[in-house]
Order: sequence, then structure tokens, then C-alpha cells
Amino acid sequence: LKDAPGPSPVIAASAHSAAPSNQILDDRLVAMIYKHLLPAISIAKPNPWLSSMAWNVLRQLAIFQRYLIYSCWETRYSQFMLKYSYEEAKFEAKKILKRVVSSDKSDRDRDDPNAYKPSPVFCQLCQTNPIPIVEVMLKDIEIGFNVNMIQPYVDLTSRCSEMMTDVVGYVLARNCERGASETRTFLNPADCF
Repeated sequence: LKDAPGPSPVIAASAHSAAPSNQILDDRLVAMIYKHLLPAISIAKPNPWLSSMAWNVLRQLAIFQRYLIYSCWETRYSQFMLKYSYEEAKFEAKKILKRVVSSDKSDRDRDDPNAYKPSPVFCQLCQTNPIPIVEVMLKDIEIGFNVNMIQPYVDLTSRCSEMMTDVVGYVLARNCERGASETRTFLNPADCF
């Protein structure tokens, strides 16, 4: 038994990387993620492998570091190519959400799996630019325009990636942190108490 070979280094490394460790990364690596990796994903065409690769890196971080990276990623949207990508994602999300609003089914039809199909194009769009898409969705809900569309929005995002879910958490936390205004009262932390 002592001479029996142990698991190969590749298998051991993949088993180690499969379990989230919530480790703290060096600031240089964090900067590389938000300065290069996430902006490159924002400019690329929707690719599930690319989104999965980014999530495999991000999920190993503590939530504080992930949200810090998302915040820095958001500030990078002011650059030309990223600004174009940001605006294009918002435009496409508005088009898709408008179709969801106009083709809203009754609750009876939504329970029928053959009658109501969420758009796979929306999930593809969320792979590259989840922040502007979540902002568009929340803005519609916050202003009261589509409050009754929360369930169709949930149905629409049910097949999105784990990274999209994490970004939704970040945007919700960021919006709750902001103060209430006349047009934005829905996500006010004072309402919870």
C-alpha cells in the first residue's frame, strides 16, 4: 500500500479548486481581475465557458472581495469600449424585458411548462455584462413600472449563471445602501425595520 501512487497532482489540484475556499487574494491579482479579466469578458461575445471560468476564479474569494471587484468593474465602464458594451447591454436588456412585459402570461399559463418559456437570449446577454442588465431590471421595479413583473423577471433569470446571481446580490446591496429619493423608495433599508 505504501508503494501505491496517490492521486495525480492534476486531480488533487482540480479537487482543491472545486471547493470554495473564500481565500484572500493578493491585491495585484484582484487588480488584474477587475482591470483585465472582467472588462475582456464585457467586450467579448456571450460565451458560457468564459463566464464559467470567471466565476470559478471569483467564487473562491470572500464576498467582500467579490463585491469590491464588481464595484471596480463598474467604474471601468466609463472607458470607451466598455461604455459602448454597457449601453448595448442596457439596450438589449430593455428590448428583451419589453417583450417579457408584452407577452406576460396569466398565472395559469405560467404553471404550464409548455406555455411559458423564458428567453435564452437573456441568459446569454447576462454572461458578459450582468451589472447593466440587473440595473435595468431593478430600475423598472423601483419606479413602480413593472412591480407586477417580478415573477416573470425571476422566471427569466432562473437559468442564468451563478455569477449573475452573485451580481444581483451586489447590485441589490449597493442599491439598498443608497439613500431613498422621490423616485426610488422600493429598496430603502428603513422599510425593513
